[in-house]
Amino acid sequence: MQQPLELPTHEFLSQLMRDDPLAYESFRRELIESLIDSAPARSKQRLRGIQFRVDSLRRLSGTALGSTLRIHD
Repeated sequence: MQQPLELPTHEFLSQLMRDDPLAYESFRRELIESLIDSAPARSKQRLRGIQFRVDSLRRLSGTALGSTLRIHD
């Protein structure tokens, strides 16, 4: 089990999203993978399944707000 990456500030993430959406998406995936990799072995499969579902809902939604609402439901 490894240590997860340190979470950046909201300001950093907002600026990255505005300036370079592709870099933001890559960084977001890296953070998620780091968190899942740092979880206990018994939780990893479930976390990967949840993340798959979240990613699927995000792809099906046309907007950030739409994906947020779908994930919330």
